[in-house]
Amino acid sequence: MGILSNLGPLTSLRLLSSYSTDLNGKLSNQSNYFDIPSSLGPLTNYSRLKVLLLDDNKLTTYSKVVSSIPRFQLKDFSMSNSLLKGFKVSSLGFLDHQYDLRTIDLSSNDIPGPFPAWLLENNTKLENLLMANNLFATLEVPPMTLRNLSWMDMSNNGMRGELTNVFCLNVPNMYELNLSANRLEGNIPSKLGSIKYLSVLDLSHNNFSGGLPIQLLDSNSSLYTINIAYNNLQGEIIFSNDTMTLNLRCLRLEHNMFTGDLCFLSSLVNLLLLDISNKFFIGKLPRLIANMSSLRLLDLSKNQLNGLIPQGLFNLPKLEYLALSNNNLSSSLASSFIAPQLRHIHLNGNKLNGSIVHLLPNSSNLVTLDLSENEFFGSIPHWLATKSRRKAKEDGFIDGETFYISFGMSYTMVLLDGF
Repeated sequence: MGILSNLGPLTSLRLLSSYSTDLNGKLSNQSNYFDIPSSLGPLTNYSRLKVLLLDDNKLTTYSKVVSSIPRFQLKDFSMSNSLLKGFKVSSLGFLDHQYDLRTIDLSSNDIPGPFPAWLLENNTKLENLLMANNLFATLEVPPMTLRNLSWMDMSNNGMRGELTNVFCLNVPNMYELNLSANRLEGNIPSKLGSIKYLSVLDLSHNNFSGGLPIQLLDSNSSLYTINIAYNNLQGEIIFSNDTMTLNLRCLRLEHNMFTGDLCFLSSLVNLLLLDISNKFFIGKLPRLIANMSSLRLLDLSKNQLNGLIPQGLFNLPKLEYLALSNNNLSSSLASSFIAPQLRHIHLNGNKLNGSIVHLLPNSSNLVTLDLSENEFFGSIPHWLATKSRRKAKEDGFIDGETFYISFGMSYTMVLLDGF
């Protein structure tokens, strides 16, 4: 007998999940292994079934379509990471008869072909569409307003084409949009800024060109995270005239071709993460960076920045990762370098100078310190020399220019060329 038939009629079944079961057997009664026909024929008569979760299991789908129409109307359907890769969405025959879905998750299945726009046409109440890690060729959203769609993840599909203003206007209540790791090109549409509740936007690892639309940096924007790293964007970062302070917490612009100075940071004092590395920013580090008390990661490496490092930057209470490497920064490092939470410090490839013998007296959290390719002189900090040589002796290795210090499961690498 099949698994369900052994459990009885189950006429009131509302949720069925195979999560982490590693079940062997069949939903029908014709074999001894877990096998789900694409039509879901064995579940046809479970009229109260609303949630069907078939992720990460030994599941197989068939292209055979049975004539019976399922009596259930699902609200949530998930079949991510099926062992059968490369099936078409149209092979899941039961989906043709679903009109009340709120969540669809078919991620990580290598599904080929065009985007199944008919799923959106049939399910106008759809809220969450998760189709990451497949092989959809293009993004083809139906020409209709999808008022309920709030979360869309189409990342890592290799989709080509452009992201249009029409698309933006058709998803007025989108909250999170992830189209990263595709092959989308053209300009980033300005109408993205008109999506009132858009909080998370990830367009990284595509081929977008042009500038960053000023509408995304407006005071009325709800954006919490912007990730447009690894594209071909260029120009200066410009804010609208009425922009004061944004709600933005995460800004990733790295590996583009942006130019200009960093004066735009004056409206981003609430940032938790700022990565604008590998670009062409020029000028001095604005002092206001030292006022970003919530900042945890700052990466300004591989730009053309010069001048002094604001002293307060080293004393930010939550900063864990600081990378200013490969710029033209000068001056000495302040002896009041407190860095209470800093774990990774990359200052290599600059023109920093002076003595560092009193640097970082309390550095128990430090994992990586790179001060190489600078103009420091004198002795290395006493605590560093003592701890490095002690641990190197205990661990049986030491290199004159590189010290590795073990702290439990972590390793501290200290690069001090020239000492």
